[in-house]
Amino acid sequence: MSVQVNIRVPDELVARLDTIAEHTGRKRPDLVHAAIRAFVESEMEFIEAVERGRAQARAGETVSLEQVDNELRAIIDAARTSRKSA
Repeated sequence: MSVQVNIRVPDELVARLDTIAEHTGRKRPDLVHAAIRAFVESEMEFIEAVERGRAQARAGETVSLEQVDNELRAIIDAARTSRKSA
């Protein structure tokens, strides 16, 4: 099942969609559908990640800022060492 959704889109964006359609051989509605699907998937992944983080925080599964800082510094140092030896 599908539902029709009507939206207003600035002329500039429509022109860009038409350029993409011309270069890819796809139809404008297909591009709009793909863009909406990608946006929704991305937003849902973000919402789910935030909810996982909140659940971990409620469960006490946290780390200190000092621990994060130490781990990041170790990663940066390892990358710098790797670059020097390359």
